[in-house]
Amino acid sequence: HQALMRPPAAPADLEAIARREARATASGLPAPPLADAVVAGALRDGRRQTGYAAVSAEELRARVQPLVDAGVRIDTVATPALAHAALVAQRKILPPDAVVAVLSVNAHATAITVVHGSVVLFARELPWGDQSDPRAGEAGSAGRAVFCSRIAAELRRSLVYVRQSQKVDVSRVLVCGGPGVVEAVTGA
Repeated sequence: HQALMRPPAAPADLEAIARREARATASGLPAPPLADAVVAGALRDGRRQTGYAAVSAEELRARVQPLVDAGVRIDTVATPALAHAALVAQRKILPPDAVVAVLSVNAHATAITVVHGSVVLFARELPWGDQSDPRAGEAGSAGRAVFCSRIAAELRRSLVYVRQSQKVDVSRVLVCGGPGVVEAVTGA
């Protein structure tokens, strides 16, 4: 995922510009062939905020293969960050210019995404969750406290990075996860 600031352009032109700019960045693009998506955001200071996501066809195939092997027919695929952006878009009570962080915790993985409008500004996937975090091996509330402390540190680090790199402050944090996770993380 990359967040770009591009001149206002027609959608097709914006896609070409975003792909060209993404190839020129230090992180570059996955080796072709690839699957990618361009998301046009709002105008900011006379420039179009634009999100770009790309994955190599090989990595995409590896990630969905277990589902295909199980007989699931797949029409489209979205990254966790793009799914988070869609979730934020459904929250009609948010101000239109809100910068929102989404923390999604599952048993074996955690994802943090920061979204401005429909554009992903930051995305990070962590290979541990509320049941697989080696630091949370203690039983009961002590283990949960260790896990929540780790989540809080990762979220704090991510929000500082976004503030420094994107020059925006997160105004809301949405938390989602399995049973017990939301209550433990939010203290509710």
